[in-house]
Amino acid sequence: MPGYLREAKPALTTAMMIAGVLAASPTLAVDESTYATANASAVPAHILPAYSSLAEATAKLKDLSSATCAAPTSDRLPDLRGAYNGAMDAFMGVQHLRFGPAEFLLRNQRFHYWPDRRNTTTRQLSALIEARDASALAPERIARSSVAVQGLSAMERLLFGGAEEALFTNTDEARYRCALLTAIARNLDGIAGELVRGWSAEQDAFKDGFLNPSADNPYFRNHGEASLELLKSLHGGLQLIAEVKLQRPLGRSAQRGGAAVKPRLAESWRSQRSLRNIWLNLQALRALYLAAFAPAMETAQPNLDREIRMAFEGVLAEADAYGPSIRPLLESNDGLDKLLRLRRDALSLTKLVTGRLAAALGLQVGFNALDGD
Repeated sequence: MPGYLREAKPALTTAMMIAGVLAASPTLAVDESTYATANASAVPAHILPAYSSLAEATAKLKDLSSATCAAPTSDRLPDLRGAYNGAMDAFMGVQHLRFGPAEFLLRNQRFHYWPDRRNTTTRQLSALIEARDASALAPERIARSSVAVQGLSAMERLLFGGAEEALFTNTDEARYRCALLTAIARNLDGIAGELVRGWSAEQDAFKDGFLNPSADNPYFRNHGEASLELLKSLHGGLQLIAEVKLQRPLGRSAQRGGAAVKPRLAESWRSQRSLRNIWLNLQALRALYLAAFAPAMETAQPNLDREIRMAFEGVLAEADAYGPSIRPLLESNDGLDKLLRLRRDALSLTKLVTGRLAAALGLQVGFNALDGD
C-alpha cells in the first residue's frame, strides 16, 4: 500500500523477520478433522471466555451507572469512567469476531459504532438530549434506535471530553443525560448476554452450527468453512488495526510527502485510549491464533509457527511501549516514526496471515466482514 517517511533501526528486526516468511508456503496435509479440531479449540479457549468477560464488564457498567444516576455526584465520575474502560477493554477482546451472533441484528455496530465517518453519534446524541423523550430510553426503544446512540461510542461522549460536567448539574438535562447513560449501559449488557448465549451449549445456538456443519446447516456446510471464518477474523482484526485504526489518524503521513495528522479520527480519542485499544486487539488476535491454528502449525510447520509468534510479539511490544493515547505520538516527529513503524509491521503481519498461513491451511481469505466498512 503506502510508502513510509522514515526508517528506524529498532524496526528492522521485526520487518525483516516478517518479510522472510512471505514466500509461498506448502499446504499442510489438511482435512476436515484438522479444521474440526481448530474450531473445537477456538470456542472454549478463545471465543466463549472473551464474550463472558464482556458480559461481566457490561454487568458492572450497568450496575454502577444505575447506582450513580440514582444519586448523582461528581465524585462517582472516576468509577463510571473505570467501568466504561473495563467494558471497552473487554470489547477490544472480541472486536475481531464479526461473524455469527456479532453479525446478527447488527450487534457489533450497536455495541461500538466506529468509525463514525459523518459524526453521526454526536448529532444524534445531541438531538436525543435536546428532545428529552423519556420513552426513547425504554429498553425496547433504545435497542431499535440508531446504532450511533446505542453503545460505547455514545457513552464515551457522555463521560469524556468536557461533556461529563453536564451529568452532575442538578438540572432536567443532567437527569436525562444520566438516564441515557443508564439506558445505554443496560442495552450493552443485553447485547453482551445475547452474544454469550449465541455461543452457548444450547442446541439452537450458533455454536451448534459452527461445530457441527452439514449440507443442510444454515451456516456452514463443512468444518473448513467454519475455520475460514476464524482465519478471516484474524485477518480482519489485523486489517482494522493497520488500515483503519492507524491509517485514519495518520492521514497523509502514511504516504510519502505528507504530514497532515488527524488525531480526532482515532478510535476512542476522547478517552485517550486509542493505542491501548490496538494493544488489546493484538493480544486477542494472538490468542485466536494460538487457540485455533498454532496446534496444527507447530506440529506440521514449526518454523512458520515460530515466526508468526515472533511477529505478534514484535507488534505487541511496539504498541505496549508507546502508551495508551495516540495524540502525543501524532504531535511529535519521533512519535510519528513509531506509529508509521507500528503500522508497517501490522501490515506485514496481515500479509503473513493472508499469504503463508492461509496457504498452509489450504484456505483463502477473500472477503471479510471489515470490507465495505
